[in-house]
Amino acid sequence: MPPTVTPDIASILKERSASVSTQRTKNNWLPMVMIVAMVLFILAGVLRSSAPKAKTDLATVVGAATDIAPGTRLSFSSLHYVQIPTRYHNQNMLESNEQVVGSIAKYFIARGEPICKNQLFAHNQFLSANLETHERAISLKLDDDAAVDRTIGADDVVDAVVTIVKDGKHYTKTIAQNVRVLLAGSKEALESRSLRNQQANVTLAATPEQCQAISAAQESGKLKLVLRSRLSTTVNNLPGISEDDLLPGKAFEKERPVPAPMQPIAMPSFAQLIPPPTALAPEPEQAALPTALGWVVEVFAGNKKESVSVGDSANSITR
Repeated sequence: MPPTVTPDIASILKERSASVSTQRTKNNWLPMVMIVAMVLFILAGVLRSSAPKAKTDLATVVGAATDIAPGTRLSFSSLHYVQIPTRYHNQNMLESNEQVVGSIAKYFIARGEPICKNQLFAHNQFLSANLETHERAISLKLDDDAAVDRTIGADDVVDAVVTIVKDGKHYTKTIAQNVRVLLAGSKEALESRSLRNQQANVTLAATPEQCQAISAAQESGKLKLVLRSRLSTTVNNLPGISEDDLLPGKAFEKERPVPAPMQPIAMPSFAQLIPPPTALAPEPEQAALPTALGWVVEVFAGNKKESVSVGDSANSITR
């Protein structure tokens, strides 16, 4: 007999075969969609790369081939040409090495940076050409705190303050005011690898009297520069200051002695109020007086004679 299948089993088999066929049709579409997406991405990249680039105008200017410290006279070896976008170009930039060679740098110029006119002293001039007839140049080796954290630059104006110790006390006085700065080492110059071995000095343009005071102050005490506004030209009469001037008035008040606490007074007794009797001095011994002689009376009785003394303690009778 041929095998027989119940109607329930036949319906289940038909549903499974239909689901398998639909899954196969769906799986066949996924690879096609991924391939089409990849082709579209590739076409977009090709079209973007083949599009004409916007043309950028460049300008050629003079730049620093190495780190340049303030006070350095520039030569061809320290210069090279730098190309920058035209929108960054200005009239302050230099376009030829001939305009730069022989000049002295006023500020620190980092490697690769364009060199501007305001960063240089006058072309082919010595530093003395930038001094007035009443000015002298003096260089100082100062710490970061004495040089206002290396923020001082050329053309700044400073005051010189010195602190000196005498007899164990500190005294501070302003010895120079309104002094112009010629050169100063910046913090960027100290951080440069090629300039680490150089000393970061500060060069001032001062009068002869100020130079004497500044030189003596650097040898005798702690010298500091005080940065002031470039518009300020006022010279103040400052008498100086000491440690005592920093203290309040209470520090000079003498401490008053603290009185001892009052102790209760003990009342004396009545017996203590009576003074003790004074001892009488012994009277001097009187010399023994001679015994006074008494009266002698002679009494006659017949043939007898008797003598009786009167006034003596002892009566003596003589027969």
